[in-house]
Amino acid sequence: MKHQKPDCLVDLERAINKLDFYRLFKCLCVNYDLDLLALFDMNNWPEEASIESLMVVVNREDSNLVDLDVVSIAENNVIFQNIRDEILHKFWDNKTVCEHISFCGDVSSTVGISIPLHTPNGRHFGFWLALPKSVSDKIDHDQLVYDCKLVFQSFFNQIILPDSMPIISPRELEVIRWSSEGKTSVEIAIILGLSEHTINSYTTKILQKLQVVNRAQMVATAIRMGLIK
Repeated sequence: MKHQKPDCLVDLERAINKLDFYRLFKCLCVNYDLDLLALFDMNNWPEEASIESLMVVVNREDSNLVDLDVVSIAENNVIFQNIRDEILHKFWDNKTVCEHISFCGDVSSTVGISIPLHTPNGRHFGFWLALPKSVSDKIDHDQLVYDCKLVFQSFFNQIILPDSMPIISPRELEVIRWSSEGKTSVEIAIILGLSEHTINSYTTKILQKLQVVNRAQMVATAIRMGLIK
């Protein structure tokens, strides 16, 4: 089924900072009558019990919530295991929410939706959506999940990826590009008018910045990160 962008996301292409995206996520909360939308960085869990919240939107009068910038999640939390390990979103009934969600206030009448998010460069994120059962029965879950993923993709490209991107100099980028064409250090040196030693030095710095061990991994990682095509 083809999903259409809801009216509340008409400004998605114009979002360039965290405030813009907060407004978009808030718009989703209002549009679907969610109590809470939280976007989590799952890359260090469960090795580290603390999970960073990249975006939190509360959409209810009861705002007496604990600090959600960082939440502590036990390793056996089935909801967050789903976010970390699975591909498809999942609906959670009130009993499970009460057993496993303790960071967002009173959940006595709350159900939830977890949305795993896995990026092309191997990073892991996820949404936790909390909403009343009465609301959940009325909304299109698939459309809601699609809209969340749509905003996240733009948020990832505009906010997360630039913040985590290593700083590659123009000269280093040239070395990566020529390496992707199968050129050796000697050939790249001739093309760029530099010494082979200098090219090898650039290559070593690039490997360190991208945290890889050889040229093949360097090129593959650069492609995944969008440094080259």
